[in-house]
Amino acid sequence: MEIQQKQTTQWLIASVLGLLIVGGLTYKLNSTNQKLKKLTEAREYFISIIAHDLRRPLHMFQGMNELVSYNLKNQRFDAIEKLAKAIDDAGSNIQFMLDNLLTWALSQREVLPYHPQKLDLYPKLEEATAVFRSLYTKYPVSFSINCPDTLQIYADPNAIELILRNLIANAHKAIDTKPGNISLEAEAYETRQVIIRINDTGSGMSPAQLQTVREVLSHPLDSQTHPISSGLGLILISQFVSINRGRITVDSSLGTGTSFALVLPADKPVSSGTVQQKLLRFLRKINVSKVMP
Repeated sequence: MEIQQKQTTQWLIASVLGLLIVGGLTYKLNSTNQKLKKLTEAREYFISIIAHDLRRPLHMFQGMNELVSYNLKNQRFDAIEKLAKAIDDAGSNIQFMLDNLLTWALSQREVLPYHPQKLDLYPKLEEATAVFRSLYTKYPVSFSINCPDTLQIYADPNAIELILRNLIANAHKAIDTKPGNISLEAEAYETRQVIIRINDTGSGMSPAQLQTVREVLSHPLDSQTHPISSGLGLILISQFVSINRGRITVDSSLGTGTSFALVLPADKPVSSGTVQQKLLRFLRKINVSKVMP
């Protein structure tokens, strides 16, 4: 009887262990399937974004041959010059979007280099705006920069270029109904931080559009809540701001324009080891042994 009870107990233990193992494997399999499903949805979503973003600049080339021939026959050389500028701008837009696509692909493979360093901010703002100053637009766009020459940030230089370029591109596209201005303002902010504001006087966003942009910036990989028109640029902005230990907010209203506020560290984050060393030096300074029992 005792042997039979022992065998029964062993069988029960083995059954429970078996059920636990099967349950664990089933849970892991379901979890993997869910991740795979999300990755597939994200891939399809990003492909849709890329197709949507590329459609507009590629549309510029349709019928261009007929326009050039017509203007040549009528000796409208000023119109041909404008067409040449439009072709150049369309090519620049395609290159800009392909750069975003390549950057996103590298980020998904987790092979994108991240090398933060102290950077002079004013030259970075100048470089970012220079790309857009020469672009042909239906309405004139002016640029202004207000940033102390000595102001520095601690970030990856390539990431900052991508963030600024995409924010300015969005501001540039928003000025589509009348002449406008894009202003970049930067200053020291709170403790060991810098705030950069990118303001435009464009058409602005409705409350629904503003909410969508905020959701993309907060949850860039949640393809279920983002319309395709939100674009790849906002997703990259959110990811690279996070990588560089920053944060970003946006405010906008119809008819008054849009303002993005980007906060980045001004210095290298203090490591835990450095904090401990400072604490030890402080304790030695007050001679903690004298006050300890």
